[in-house]
Amino acid sequence: MVEHKRYPYPAPSSCPNWLRLGLSLLLLLSLGLWPAERLPLQGAWQLLLLPVTLLPWLPRGAATSPFLLGEDGQGVELGGGEPFQLDPRSWVWGPLALLWVQPGGRLWWLSRRQVDRAGWHRLCRILISCRGAASG
Repeated sequence: MVEHKRYPYPAPSSCPNWLRLGLSLLLLLSLGLWPAERLPLQGAWQLLLLPVTLLPWLPRGAATSPFLLGEDGQGVELGGGEPFQLDPRSWVWGPLALLWVQPGGRLWWLSRRQVDRAGWHRLCRILISCRGAASG
């Protein structure tokens, strides 16, 4: 079996801060847009839902470690040495990459600002080849 070269990448995020902020603001604004006295005890409902806007900011589980990723989509976390495989559902959209990591179906976000230009282009190529290998 041929050993592919693996390239280093920084620790991914489970949810980018801009997404957390956007979800919190969306929920806060939607609470303010409810028509007055539309629900029984509407004020109580709104006060009850207000703390839900803090949920995206609560601490998550253990932080993800930086990782090494090969051109075949197989990688290993540097912290614990746990091997993983990129799922074909991984995608790139503009300055963000969503990595579906198996086993476990974990979701990792990487932004273009986290890696250098060559690393970003390499990651895009790896994701495209993973999707292509799965489809055909």
